[in-house]
Amino acid sequence: MRAVAYARYSSANQREESISAQLRVIYDYANKHGINIAKVYVDEAQSATSDNRDDFQRMIAELDETSPDLVLVHKLDRFARDRFDAAFYRREIKKHRARLIAVEQDFGEGPEAGLMESILEGFAEYFSKNLSREVKKGHTENAMQGKHCGGIPPLGYSLDKDGKYIVNKEEAPAIKVIFERKLEGYSYKQIADELNKLGYKTKSGRPFGPNSLHDILRNEKYNGTFVFRKTSPNSSRQAEDPTKTMRIENAIPKIIDKDTFDKVQEIMDKSRCQPRPNEGKQIRYLLTGLIRCGLCGQAMAGDTNTRKYKNSSATYGYYKCGLAKRTKECTNSTRYPKNTIELEVLGRIEKRAASIKNPESMADKLITKLKKDFEKNDRQKELRKLLTKTEKELHNLTNAIASGADPRLLASKLNEAGKRRDQLKEEVKKAGVPIDLLDKQRLVDFLREQKEIKFDRNDEVQCLAAIRKTIKQVLVYPDRTEVEFKELSL
Repeated sequence: MRAVAYARYSSANQREESISAQLRVIYDYANKHGINIAKVYVDEAQSATSDNRDDFQRMIAELDETSPDLVLVHKLDRFARDRFDAAFYRREIKKHRARLIAVEQDFGEGPEAGLMESILEGFAEYFSKNLSREVKKGHTENAMQGKHCGGIPPLGYSLDKDGKYIVNKEEAPAIKVIFERKLEGYSYKQIADELNKLGYKTKSGRPFGPNSLHDILRNEKYNGTFVFRKTSPNSSRQAEDPTKTMRIENAIPKIIDKDTFDKVQEIMDKSRCQPRPNEGKQIRYLLTGLIRCGLCGQAMAGDTNTRKYKNSSATYGYYKCGLAKRTKECTNSTRYPKNTIELEVLGRIEKRAASIKNPESMADKLITKLKKDFEKNDRQKELRKLLTKTEKELHNLTNAIASGADPRLLASKLNEAGKRRDQLKEEVKKAGVPIDLLDKQRLVDFLREQKEIKFDRNDEVQCLAAIRKTIKQVLVYPDRTEVEFKELSL
């Protein structure tokens, strides 16, 4: 296992562990678990209440380059004390297929640990939604002005210094080829082959594959229409409430004229309604949309192979990395037998359900552990001390004025102390974890639901229902399969 380590020291709190002490604990953990620490990031005398930390930001920016399996910190408060930042950056780490571990708060590897991770992800989801609400007003204003709202601009566009879309003259011709060929009746594969022969690349610098073209052809930006909140924040494909979607025509430069764009949409709408050849005879791949290559992160596709014998034939199903299949860029070129992977996942679901002996008792244990870990929040203690000190200062200033001191001489100090008190109150609130959100009954219901999941392995419909209900993602590596369960929804 490969890891990067992050340590932080705040000079404001003399009880904080030193950098060397934090790193010693992190390295002890790494040695004990056979983890190789590839790089160490350190921020000295910088507060975790802000994410403006040089090495912290460098660590996040270099995740693609360092490609760690794990990000190791001493405690969760070394990573981030603002719960919104913690949820946001935990998600960023997960996007790079890595896992954040606070080595002194590690929940281990057992079934209870998996449930704890699910619950913590529920907290992260809750915090993330709050963060989303905090920034939504700014995003809406950007959308109204045709400004970029985050992420990587689509192929064919770049951003100017003000965050507005401009046509990328090197990439835009590829977009025109895609729309023109679709209008001429080319298949996705034929279009991808032509783009690759012409030397065009995707936004990430890879060759085109058939699966990369659908979203381009459906993207209204190429027609100059800025669409905001069309999809759910959790999925680029899942539609959000249509009443919340904003469409602003002529907000960004067009690459495709309206007539061409509309004709292509008609073609795609018609083809969507047509039955596929041999539909109904295909093998059902139970993990479609959930299974990904562990090495490159690309979706794995079903690969059906029919073998003919003297008097009969047999059909076999496999999962294979889509990138390795299309371009050979990924080294994970193995075809994994469908039944082997699916049975392993189903076995994990059964094992998880069997591990929940008593939902009520397990809920008590989990809540106790959550409270124990999160109530050790040194930051809250520090902030409360500062708040008490500030309130005392305000009290003394008020008493001084009441005793006859000139208010004009103390007004600026009074205002500053008042602002500092309000800011500290907000920081105390942010540094805490709302344990009351996770009431026991909600957790018991979640555990009972997981415990009661049953299915017949020979019934594909039951197996599919169990998988969709419990599994968030399956990562397949050459030497192992990792199963990620859905989190508890708060």
